[in-house]
Amino acid sequence: MLFQRLVIRIREAIIETLNQTLECVGSVIKPLGRLRVEGLPTSNDVDDSLGHLDAGDRQFKELLDPFLGH
Repeated sequence: MLFQRLVIRIREAIIETLNQTLECVGSVIKPLGRLRVEGLPTSNDVDDSLGHLDAGDRQFKELLDPFLGH
């Protein structure tokens, strides 16, 4: 789960950097919009899964499946 959180944070940082670049280019040429990712796990999803893991109310495989695309 902690690795998944790291992957999510890296993805978010890459997207933010791309959006900043689009904004800079857009100020010179023309507005290009922003990138937005939907449907992928978030840091909040990791927090929720860790809470269930701590509570012991779900199996680890069940908690990990959404992060692996199952």
